[in-house]
Amino acid sequence: MKYLLDTQTLIWLIETPSKLTKEVSTIMDQSTAIYVSIESLREIAIKHKQGDIKLKKTFSTFCKELQQLFAIKIVNTDLNHVLEFYSLIELPGHKDPFDHLIISTAIKSKFILISSDHNFPFYEKQGLQLIKN
Repeated sequence: MKYLLDTQTLIWLIETPSKLTKEVSTIMDQSTAIYVSIESLREIAIKHKQGDIKLKKTFSTFCKELQQLFAIKIVNTDLNHVLEFYSLIELPGHKDPFDHLIISTAIKSKFILISSDHNFPFYEKQGLQLIKN
């Protein structure tokens, strides 16, 4: 199985792993197929630079730990993900383009998305496989 972490789960993994559920912690310990979308890193970079996300370390250190400590692989957004994004039916009121790109990546690339976002179960009927943190 291939797992894709959403942005919040990624931050918790690096900054506050105690916020991860036992199921997610087990997956992180046992799986070698853990991925993160480049869109999550883009979102963190933008929001950290604007002061909307606070990190305990520098963004550069955060990214290094991501790959060195956890061996997480980065998934780049490609045309198929963008086409899925375009056709995604959005939950009314859920306008976050980063979320939609991450969801689209998970659907199109057949990842199991790990997220604590209460909006994400809506997308299961569109093919999203989800583990709730």
